[in-house]
Amino acid sequence: MSHIPTGIIKVREFDQPIDISKGPLPPLFPLVTEYVPIEAGFGRGSIELGIPTANVPIDKLPSIVNTDKFKPGVYFGYCKLSPLSNNSTEYIKRKNHGSDTDSSHDHMVQFNYGNELTFPEIHEIYPVVLSIGYNVFYGDLKKKTVELHLLHKFTKNFYGCLIKFNILGYIRPELNYTTKENLIKDINIDIDIAQKVLSTDYFAKYKTMVQ
Repeated sequence: MSHIPTGIIKVREFDQPIDISKGPLPPLFPLVTEYVPIEAGFGRGSIELGIPTANVPIDKLPSIVNTDKFKPGVYFGYCKLSPLSNNSTEYIKRKNHGSDTDSSHDHMVQFNYGNELTFPEIHEIYPVVLSIGYNVFYGDLKKKTVELHLLHKFTKNFYGCLIKFNILGYIRPELNYTTKENLIKDINIDIDIAQKVLSTDYFAKYKTMVQ
């Protein structure tokens, strides 16, 4: 990595160089959402990869996210959770794998709407790594999805909770993998890159966008 200029973060050949001395680069970044609900995805992030993700409906996000300007890949930013305190816990059917018509792997998941989050978890602003794309490793999605991995270890799920987030930059393109282990390895590198970038002054100041 000695050839990389000071102030540039780039770990792998296919990574987008991130200049930490400039902060988010317009016109795409920074982008911020309103509060949107967290949905139940297929459950693969936590069950198969050990990297839980929060799925959000793309049609509730700024429309540019669902265009070619937001190419499939890995992004980073900040997020904040907001429980729906008036909602009671309920159980809703989730599809774990496969198509919308295959119910053989469906099971019920708890939607507690964030009401089991702790007081600090409700008020904290978390770094987040976002996957925007088609989950090509699994090869079963035709519509673009948005999944967020919050960089915090939660002890309870928070399906149904609201989340507000921003997108401050792009790490790398969406890739296919020959093994699950290689996918997990790259996700952990994505997390490390996001943590390093978001710890710098030029990016950390954008935390306030999601308050």
